[in-house]
Amino acid sequence: MSKTWYLFWFSVGLCAPFSSFAGGGSDTADYIQRYVTESGLEYSYISFVDIAPAGYQLNQSWNGMGMDDRGRIYIGWTSLRSDGLEDFVIYSYDPHTEQRHLIGSMMMASQQAGNLLPGEAIPKGHTEIVQVGSKMYMASQSFHDFKREIDELPNYRGAHLYEYDMETGVFRDVSAEMPGGVVLEHEGIVGLAYDASSQQLIGISHPHCNMVFFDINQLNQPRIVEGIPWQLGNPLSREVIVDKYGKVYLYRGTERTEERNQRFNMWVYDTKSGTLSETAQQFNNGFWAGQAHTKAGDTIYISTVNGGLFALDTASGKVSDLGNVIVASTEAGESLRAHFLYDIILSQDEGSIYALPAGKHSDLFRYDIETAEVTRVATLPDDVYSGNNLMGENGDIYLAKFKAWSGEARLMILHGVGKE
Repeated sequence: MSKTWYLFWFSVGLCAPFSSFAGGGSDTADYIQRYVTESGLEYSYISFVDIAPAGYQLNQSWNGMGMDDRGRIYIGWTSLRSDGLEDFVIYSYDPHTEQRHLIGSMMMASQQAGNLLPGEAIPKGHTEIVQVGSKMYMASQSFHDFKREIDELPNYRGAHLYEYDMETGVFRDVSAEMPGGVVLEHEGIVGLAYDASSQQLIGISHPHCNMVFFDINQLNQPRIVEGIPWQLGNPLSREVIVDKYGKVYLYRGTERTEERNQRFNMWVYDTKSGTLSETAQQFNNGFWAGQAHTKAGDTIYISTVNGGLFALDTASGKVSDLGNVIVASTEAGESLRAHFLYDIILSQDEGSIYALPAGKHSDLFRYDIETAEVTRVATLPDDVYSGNNLMGENGDIYLAKFKAWSGEARLMILHGVGKE
């Protein structure tokens, strides 16, 4: 993510604080800030600054979130250490008790396992934090991004895989048991999903878009399968899509808004036959930057970084273009080009999709799946928002909120939005 792309973003006061609301608990907790928008939407910020490791500054989180079956939220932050290195620190938040917990950092876990090289930084946990049984999994990359030339890749060690045991509280570097101490050399892992049918974690490498398969019962022997061939100027999507039939969908797009009308083909890998093929299905509006599965797994909604919305029918493998989930501002001169989208959230009744893009005028939008109508729900502060389709039992939406490259990192809760 280029820093210069965010220079036009700024923060304005668009809300007023409120003291309490139905379902609230520790209203006096100094790490919780509660607000209400002019349209009546209630939301909260949860800070982790006071429980961060000493000397750590929390800065940003690009989709490094998850939720377990008890409704607890997991969120990781790229953090600047006092020695100038960047580390990724993971926390949990329990909405029922409003309690936070420092789980650990990637560098600390690797160092404890004797698997951190001198000067090695691990700034990114870009993947979803995925639950399998009583454990949560996440993978890393040791650099920020490669969208253009990749000649500097040999300077980076490679991806790690991490595991958090919810029963014992142990956070460990699983890749310490792998040959060379990394999942694959010089690359990162930018997306992670779980295929229950084959009992495998499936990751995608960045920037080469290779697939990485981890047998959940033998994690120390990852299997690498070649994905979409790398191409300059056609960067890897931020999502790996895995359906209930064991098929893995891959895509490479672009991110520059002036290139959002370019179209690229989707690829599919069949885990049963072991074949990868390029399909005739096409996407535009940038690379994939969000996904939401229906409970039955029949439809997977996919969003792109420039706000495009698509529906993948898993039975047929066919894709439908649903238009754009962002509408232009009413202000003169404002357009879709000022927004970047990093998450979509499916409502509890699966009738609506919510999106909160980053950029000037960060409005929360609701897309009605039956009518394709897009409406503004509320206006929120102009920050960066990312997530992994996280919605609680009360219809609460959970997102990472921060200012690009300058911190103010918070867990954001949009209360009751998706309970329809």
